Amino acid sequence: MIVPSAPTTTAPAVATDIEEGSTVITGESDANLRGGPSLDAAIVGTIPLGSELAVTGPAVAGDDLIWWPVIVVATGEEGYVAED
Repeated sequence: MIVPSAPTTTAPAVATDIEEGSTVITGESDANLRGGPSLDAAIVGTIPLGSELAVTGPAVAGDDLIWWPVIVVATGEEGYVAED
């Protein structure tokens, strides 16, 4: 007997102009830099308005947000920041 498996789904591609290797500037003051792509992840730093961030990998979806792994250029801090 053959039992069909449940269909698998893949996450939709993130539609954005940001990509790995991009440099972006924060548009909000006091953005949180988190240790993981989640609102539950520890805050590892606070990013001031106008800070330059280097995107280090692909976007990750979580908590209804798009998260980017980044390095804060001025400090070298690494973590995740929400795209919003």
